[in-house]
Amino acid sequence: MKRAVIIVSNENLNAPVFIRDILDNNFHVWEMNNFCRKYNLDITFESLGIEEGDVHGLNFQCALASLGHLVITAGEMLLVFLPNHLDSRQVKWLQDNTSFFKKNKKILVYGVVNEQGEIINEGDYQTFYNTILNKEGELKL
Repeated sequence: MKRAVIIVSNENLNAPVFIRDILDNNFHVWEMNNFCRKYNLDITFESLGIEEGDVHGLNFQCALASLGHLVITAGEMLLVFLPNHLDSRQVKWLQDNTSFFKKNKKILVYGVVNEQGEIINEGDYQTFYNTILNKEGELKL
């Protein structure tokens, strides 16, 4: 799978969907940092207590999701970090991209992140749509 970062902002920020391919010499975390700088979010390496050279994006993913943004990192795994409350735009994006998730179901892992940045629910593709969206497309969080 092609390495990439996808961020679907919350309706308060209402930014276009942020999609960035990750080149071989780059890391997901740098693009998440670029998103935060572009939209003046108070999420930085320093605010997360990590060194700028640290390439582990889990801190950025959880911090972004805690602010209501849907964050997806693709690579060897497809990691989906969902905010505790998705807005209608984010739900629509998930529904419109069902085939992408289905195509990558063997490598998909998701987590639901609360406002404190803690993962409160997690699972794999088997539970992804069954847990997150019911058959009518309404959230079950």
